[in-house]
Amino acid sequence: DGHVINLSEAGLVVEIDEVLPVGQPFAIEFTIAGLVQSHRGQWSTFQATGEVVRADHLDDFPAGPYDLAIRFEHLPTIIQAQIARFIMTMPPSPSAPIQ
Repeated sequence: DGHVINLSEAGLVVEIDEVLPVGQPFAIEFTIAGLVQSHRGQWSTFQATGEVVRADHLDDFPAGPYDLAIRFEHLPTIIQAQIARFIMTMPPSPSAPIQ
């Protein structure tokens, strides 16, 4: 189990307790509150496969949690488009610079 802390149509950063090596294949199932509600009123769950491309906080927090950057390898184009649309409609993060 983990928490998605950054998302794009190309991949995501997930915070988990176990470190995985860069290059490791990765299968993930995730739900995004606010993206594609099902007919039962629950948020849709997405499944994707990818590859670990970066691991952060290894030195700062040796016991975890770790931030793993995952690049999607197999995510349907329609889901990528939904994620991109969702991101475009989100207000800017308070820490993000306003231009």
